[in-house]
Amino acid sequence: MPRSTTTSVSIAIAPSATVDAAPAPRAALRIVSNLTPIERAERELAHFTRPVGARDATVTAVLATIAAHHHAVLAKRFTPRAWPDAVTRAFGNVAAIAIRLECSDHPAEGPTSTLEKLAAERVVALVEAEGPLALLDLRIRAEDYCHRALRAYAKALAKREVTPG
Repeated sequence: MPRSTTTSVSIAIAPSATVDAAPAPRAALRIVSNLTPIERAERELAHFTRPVGARDATVTAVLATIAAHHHAVLAKRFTPRAWPDAVTRAFGNVAAIAIRLECSDHPAEGPTSTLEKLAAERVVALVEAEGPLALLDLRIRAEDYCHRALRAYAKALAKREVTPG
């Protein structure tokens, strides 16, 4: 049965909160409970990518409990990175994950930044030659990796919240 949902978010931030301020208490950020666990995970992780002073200790603790490969995928997904326009248009918010998958599909030796640059160039060339639909499988794989990592984070967060102590 298809599920129809409407998401509304209510965020209350202390008036003195700034990006360079000390971490705000968890009570300062209140997210309405009608978010799905995945939506909540995305919001918490997006908040976490702010400068170190604004990071939430709970997010750090939850990330420490999930598998390393999920943590790496989430780090790629939520760390801002500039990509060529064709890469961003083809993959959206999973561009970094897609580029890493492209790297794994074409093994080579060298610094990661160089390999990622070469992968981005291959993607741009493919988009120019065949269009973005040529990358649909890669985008689906990247979205799947991201969703699995978000699900692992959401499960770990839920477990942390129901476990006393």
